[in-house]
Amino acid sequence: MSSLISVRVSDSEKELLDKASSLYGCGVSSLMKRLVLKSLKTNSTCI
Repeated sequence: MSSLISVRVSDSEKELLDKASSLYGCGVSSLMKRLVLKSLKTNSTCI
């Protein structure tokens, strides 16, 4: 079963995420998921 997580971003953050996701060739949600999971795997400390 999947879960849905909602994140609020500003207009400028949305624009940045849109540009980054097009560079990576994926959607914004996939980009955020990849980056968060990669960060959690490489950083052992909690922010």
